[in-house]
Parts: sequence; structure tokens; C-alpha cells
Amino acid sequence: MPPITSRRIIKKQAASIDMTPLMDLTFMLLIIFVITVPALEYSTEVDTNPPKLDSEKSTEDVIRPIVIQFDKRGVITIDGNIVALHDLTNYLNTIRQSQDKLTVMIRADGTRPYSEVIDILRAARHANVDSASLITQAEDLQPR
Repeated sequence: MPPITSRRIIKKQAASIDMTPLMDLTFMLLIIFVITVPALEYSTEVDTNPPKLDSEKSTEDVIRPIVIQFDKRGVITIDGNIVALHDLTNYLNTIRQSQDKLTVMIRADGTRPYSEVIDILRAARHANVDSASLITQAEDLQPR
């Protein structure tokens, strides 16, 4: 038998780098760039300069709406003048001739039938009103 000698078996370790975390990072960055580049490309610039205030010009541009009041007796009132429903279109047409844009706001009593409010809106439409709105009262939230 051969003599027992202690030999060390030395294995050389191969240097290796685990590529999995690097590939994960690469794909994550790729996805982020794919998402953000089109967003940057199509973004719009925002003008952060405040507008210059011109008091003379701003008072001329304000459109004062015509308020049509319709009370619980069925009387239509515009600026203190009582107007009949069949004359409302003609009355609004005369106001329309003096203004470029005509805006109408209707304040109707809640006890009147809604069909009568629709008749007022119809008369405003026949007078070629640019905008018609209904004025509502805020709901009372306090218990009675």
C-alpha cells in the first residue's frame, strides 16, 4: 500500500457574476423610459405669466345677464317691467339689438308648474338668446 500522504486538492473557483438583478434593473429602466418619453414629447407648455389687468377693458367685456323673474302669481318681470309671455320674444329681441351677446337668467317661483318655465325658455330660444340659465336657491340644511 502506498503511504498516505495528505494532498490537498485545490480547485480554482471560477469568477462569475449573477446577471439576474442586472437584467431586472435594465428592463425596469427600459419600461420607465418607454412610458416617460412619449409623455414628455406630447406635453404642452404652460404659460405661467399672469395676465395684465386692464380695468377699462375688463369692465367692457363683462356681459350683464338679463334676469327674468317669474313670481307665484305667474307675472313675468324683467328689470322692473312687467312683460306678458306672448310679448317676451319681442321684448328680448329689442334688447338683443342693443347687445352683441344676450344672456338670460330665469328666477321662477317653485310653486309654478315647470311647463310655464319651459315656455319662458322657449320664448328665449326664439329670441336667439346666447345663453339661458335657471337661478336656484340653495337648499336649507338646518332641521326644522
